[in-house]
Amino acid sequence: MNALSKYNIVFKGLKTGIHKFNFHVEKDLFDYLGKEIINDCDISVKVVLEKQEALIILTFDISGTLNIQCDRCLDYYNQPVKSENKLFVRYGEKENEEEENEDVIILRPEESEINIGKLIHDFIVLAIPLKRVHPDDKNGNSLCNKEMIKRIKKLSASKEKKTDDRWTELKKLLK
Repeated sequence: MNALSKYNIVFKGLKTGIHKFNFHVEKDLFDYLGKEIINDCDISVKVVLEKQEALIILTFDISGTLNIQCDRCLDYYNQPVKSENKLFVRYGEKENEEEENEDVIILRPEESEINIGKLIHDFIVLAIPLKRVHPDDKNGNSLCNKEMIKRIKKLSASKEKKTDDRWTELKKLLK
């Protein structure tokens, strides 16, 4: 049993109307799909499936925390994530690729289930901020590793060199 199999939704026997599903996402999903940026996670996903005659509407409500590495100090911290996404599933033949876009999935009429594991994974990864740093405390101070921040400041200060006096004289000519 792979990590994606627990995210199967069988829709073939469902009546027309609204159906709700709950999933708990753990690190095994990210390990299976090869994303090393996530150390651990505790994510809950609520999926509302609205089945219509020729269309299925999936609404994802994702919330929880990811344990990821800080870009500044390289320590791990818990990053809250929240995401709401909507996806449309319709029946048809996949040869008509120009009709398919990122919000529409086309299933063959004989298919009876859909696996939403990769979709959940993608929605979570897209909810991670581009700049991943420790949040500030209630006083506005960074929660980054203080030793690492001191080292970074020390190394960046030692690399700064005094400007060459010849450039200073040349800059005077521009004025």
